[in-house]
Amino acid sequence: MKVEAKFTSQEAAHNAQNAIQSAGLPLEKISLETQSFIPRTEIRQTQTLKNASTAAVTGGVLGGMIGFFLSLVNSNVPGSVTFVADHSERLMFLITLAGSIIGAAGFGLIGAITGINVPKNVPNAYRDKAADNYLLVVEGNEEQVQTVTEILKQQGGQLA
Repeated sequence: MKVEAKFTSQEAAHNAQNAIQSAGLPLEKISLETQSFIPRTEIRQTQTLKNASTAAVTGGVLGGMIGFFLSLVNSNVPGSVTFVADHSERLMFLITLAGSIIGAAGFGLIGAITGINVPKNVPNAYRDKAADNYLLVVEGNEEQVQTVTEILKQQGGQLA
């Protein structure tokens, strides 16, 4: 059998653990775990939009530069396809435009993904919102569990 209790402070959990050990239960039967609850944040409360827009602009510029470079290389290749030679200005523009679009989409997606878990404005917002609970789990026979239950109640634990 086992009994579980939650404590809101580490000191209270350790005091309860010490009281249980003093009652004669071996340390191997006692487990103390930290449980952090981080509430979900809405997307507008995160850096998602800012990161996505900045990354999209950066990706568009870099993609356009790469597309322009590739179109210059293609236009200077001797013996290129006659279609390319006849429409080199249009092709240069289209390759540059395609590079910009692909770069903006790719970088924007990466920026959005990286900003989804970063809260706006406050660097330690998660730490402030996190509700730490300390879960004390004790295993033993029926008599030991009854004794531990009384100790946990006396120490202020919330039985689970």
